[in-house]
Amino acid sequence: MIVRNHHLLKGAPYELAEVYIGINVHQATISVAVMDDQGKLIMEYILETKAATILEFIQGLRGTL
Repeated sequence: MIVRNHHLLKGAPYELAEVYIGINVHQATISVAVMDDQGKLIMEYILETKAATILEFIQGLRGTL
């Protein structure tokens, strides 16, 4: 997993009230972009296209999705 910004992960110093997640699915990878309620990009990930990896990512986020 490639992490470009990680302040939404559990254990991070603060939490946003609401975030929006955009997902672009490919055969081998999934590109994930997380934006705040103002449309500002706050996190980018590249995940393996595996159910366990996707669930781990979503369960590791904080706030309302």
